[in-house]
Order: sequence, then C-alpha cells, then structure tokens
Amino acid sequence: MATPLPPARITVIGVGSIGSSLLPLVMAMRPAFLRIVDGDTVENGNLSRQPLYGSADIGAFKVHIAAERL
Repeated sequence: MATPLPPARITVIGVGSIGSSLLPLVMAMRPAFLRIVDGDTVENGNLSRQPLYGSADIGAFKVHIAAERL
C-alpha cells in the first residue's frame, strides 16, 4: 500500500504573466498552505498577459487581488 504524501506547502514568487496563469492550477492541487509573494501593483499595460486581474484592479497590489480571487 502506498504511503500518503504530506500536505503540500507551495510558494509562488511573482504573480505577473506566468504566476497569474499558474495560480489557478496550483489551487486545483488543493495545497495545505499557499504563500504568494509579489510587491508589484496591477498596471493597465499588463492586463492582456495577466488573466487573474481586470481593469477595476489597476493600482491594487497583485497579491491582495490574487488572494481574493483564489
């Protein structure tokens, strides 16, 4: 019989183009702990590449919006 894996603890550094696309996939794995690290704010010029954010999020910290959405 297989030994169960310990609960996952995941840190995602950067929630821009790649990170904002990656986070929903990470959440689908149902980690026990998820840390999101990014000091940047949402900017209008990046919205087309960052699916987690919308125009109403401009100026807000990416980590705050990501935490709310996930």
